[in-house]
Amino acid sequence: MKAGDILLHADFTFQGGTKGKKLLIVLNNPDPDQRELYLVILTTSRFKGKQMVPGCIAAWKLFHVPATEGEYFLKPTLLQLDDIYEIDAASAVRNGLAGDLKHVSNLSALTLAQLKNCIKQIKEDVSEKHYRLIFRK
Repeated sequence: MKAGDILLHADFTFQGGTKGKKLLIVLNNPDPDQRELYLVILTTSRFKGKQMVPGCIAAWKLFHVPATEGEYFLKPTLLQLDDIYEIDAASAVRNGLAGDLKHVSNLSALTLAQLKNCIKQIKEDVSEKHYRLIFRK
């Protein structure tokens, strides 16, 4: 797994404890020697009646990916930047072997760069640990 990967998790556990199928976006390239965590964000295609412009919507901590050629999403999709989830490598391997976690596509290089620039705009809402893992050089 690497930054920009789009994963399908068949049995994702949400913060409230409920489980379900969910598309995830990987934000970082962890160093396995340091046992760093994978950071992922959730996606949604439920806009709740809001008109969205493509790209960063920093005020709402969202990134809008329209349904266009070159991207995986068949519907306009929001990447939810307000909740960053951590996945350790052992869990990722276990879920992959069980068939619960599958790589389905990748964000384009341009979209990944724009997404990271959006995260920079909401830096105060991202933990220092997560920010360091996303933007490590």
